[in-house]
Amino acid sequence: MSIRRSLWLVVAVGALTGTAALQAAVAATAREMYAAAMSREKVLRAAWEQPAESAPDTVTLKQARAIVSAYEAIVRRYPTSGYCDNALWQAAALSADAFTRSAQEQDRRTAVRLFEFLAREYPTSPFAKRIDETLSRFAAATAPPPTPARTEPAPRPDSPTPPAPPRSARARPGCRR
Repeated sequence: MSIRRSLWLVVAVGALTGTAALQAAVAATAREMYAAAMSREKVLRAAWEQPAESAPDTVTLKQARAIVSAYEAIVRRYPTSGYCDNALWQAAALSADAFTRSAQEQDRRTAVRLFEFLAREYPTSPFAKRIDETLSRFAAATAPPPTPARTEPAPRPDSPTPPAPPRSARARPGCRR
């Protein structure tokens, strides 16, 4: 084997193992970020199950939004990681739960945005198959109740409509009687 060929082989093998090691380091970091966010979410959900006096909603709502941001950071920093679809699903579900608790439009919009981003950017994810159904249930749960249509009662055919008062009896703007 020539020296050139041997040198090329060493460089190629080194590049491949370096890339694999780099990918492993990235996955470990994404894994650590995901594990930390999951731990924070677990604590938050436990606080949500406690009486309101022990954990005010404003505090837990801020925590929920911070955890959603932590999940989004995984996706921004490591968009090709296998943890991205999980992080997006967790973030969207947490935002939806925050909306259920707070009824703040910001949380509803965040949940929908994250569910749609997951479906669009990670279509092969196992979560992508569940998004349409989840969004439908979420939309039904968050839709305002329908307002009944105001209808005037129809005049009964056997009763005549009352006549309009004479023009002189009608009040004129600015005139007193």
